[in-house]
Amino acid sequence: MAKPTTKQELIDHCLRKLGAPVLEINVSDEQLDDIVDDAIQYFQERHFDGVYPTFLKYKITEDDIKRGRSRDGNTDNVGITTQTATSTIDGQSVSFSFNEIMNNSLVGEKSSQKDNKVILLNSLSSDISAMRTSLLPGMLKSLSHNINRKNTDLKFYEFGSTYKKQNDDYKESKKLGIILSGEIIQSSWYSKNNKSDLFILKNIILNILEKFGINFKEIHENNKIIISYSKNNAKIEKVDKSLLSKFEINDYEVFYASIEIDNIYESKTDEFFKVKKLSKYPQVRRDFSFIIDNKILYNDLMNAIKQTSKLIKEIKLMDVYDGKPLKSNEKSYSFSVVLEDINKTLEDSEINKISEKIIKEISKKFNAVLRS
Repeated sequence: MAKPTTKQELIDHCLRKLGAPVLEINVSDEQLDDIVDDAIQYFQERHFDGVYPTFLKYKITEDDIKRGRSRDGNTDNVGITTQTATSTIDGQSVSFSFNEIMNNSLVGEKSSQKDNKVILLNSLSSDISAMRTSLLPGMLKSLSHNINRKNTDLKFYEFGSTYKKQNDDYKESKKLGIILSGEIIQSSWYSKNNKSDLFILKNIILNILEKFGINFKEIHENNKIIISYSKNNAKIEKVDKSLLSKFEINDYEVFYASIEIDNIYESKTDEFFKVKKLSKYPQVRRDFSFIIDNKILYNDLMNAIKQTSKLIKEIKLMDVYDGKPLKSNEKSYSFSVVLEDINKTLEDSEINKISEKIIKEISKKFNAVLRS
């Protein structure tokens, strides 16, 4: 038979497996609902790890990035693809589950920034009369091209060069652009749909930097996150509606990230090659929410939490809030802290001790208040 696609179909399928309707199954509807809900929750907790299935379409090498050549020889101005790709930087896989696109580096003067733009002396057309100063316009054009063809859940990435004039010289910068729109995960009987947002895109950028063992700092603004590393920056932002309207994208939220990769290969540390043994004991997760001064950086909070215990495996930023009823100079950070001991199962007393230490350290160091 076909696989169940709804909750009720799953319940009916389970009852038939137990012998219904030949046998009378004395279980109430409420009990069945509770059992299925518990099973779905267990499935999501144990089997979903945030990495989506990917298929290797092309292995991007450092040589490709340096030359900036097209993978398929296509030089069309609009990129569209239907296959899933895995981006590989310097031979190390960074799983995006995105589609790779390639746009022309020649654009019209109106598409390029007013300041420091590079103009061609003898262009064949006004549409290709300047060098691009950003990957965003081309990626938005690809996005619009797909949306107009009813392909609305989009995840694109592009390696390319941008150009600008500095005094009497010209500068070429290598960049990786990533753009999100629509749903990241489509709804099914065991999961709800997840829409694109700023923090999903931020995690992708952080995963790239962590792959290379690069230390970084991040600054949160209204609809923008700046991540500083080495001598470069990564910018993550929600694209302004006025810019989207120029590309006839009116009913969708779009999130864009640009990461400079000029010096990323030189930034590798010894941690890049280290392999750690996986623990056979369960992890424990605890959530915290603090109200702090809005001048305090997320990176400072994260480092302070890390120093409280060696059993802290991972720290995830779940939410940032700065509206009412908080004061104008306050914001709220919500963290998820994962604890793990590779030698044994953690006891409640150990978990509570670490939790209390985190609350005490953050409250004392940053004058923070724990939200109830």
